[in-house]
Amino acid sequence: MKKQAYTCEMIRDLLPLYVEHLTSPETAVKEVPDGSIDFEKVSFRYSETAQIDALQNVTLHIPSGATVGILGVTGSSKTTLVQLIPRLYDVSDGCLKVGGIDVRKLDLTFLRRNIGVVSQETYLFNGTIRDNLLYAKPEASEEELSQVPGMNRKAARSVREYFALEAGTTA
Repeated sequence: MKKQAYTCEMIRDLLPLYVEHLTSPETAVKEVPDGSIDFEKVSFRYSETAQIDALQNVTLHIPSGATVGILGVTGSSKTTLVQLIPRLYDVSDGCLKVGGIDVRKLDLTFLRRNIGVVSQETYLFNGTIRDNLLYAKPEASEEELSQVPGMNRKAARSVREYFALEAGTTA
């Protein structure tokens, strides 16, 4: 667990080196009325010299609270589409809004702390369920942890064992 945490810390330290050009405006908005997401004629290319857009003229409305699956063949820019929402990249053309506000006007830290993405690949670290939860939120209180389904399963020493117990099998 310590090795994975150290690796993640190293990655977090290096990431700002690659995204320095994305900043919050001086008068950044730190609140949105709702969690709706709107792509309005959004196009994206990875560089100014790229000859082909990775995304072209995408218009999409996702209501606040909706669960959405993005489907497509390998290389169809599904990940790129999702990476635009927390401003890992900025749109090349068009406008992307969260709560009706252009994401480029939002405080970058606020935006990223309030966007959740679930990848199709799941990654759990060795260790207990509690360890994995604390990795995601180190400041979580014992009360918060007790609210997570399965945390009362004292017999589960690892995530794999927990899911085996839930399925009625052995790990």
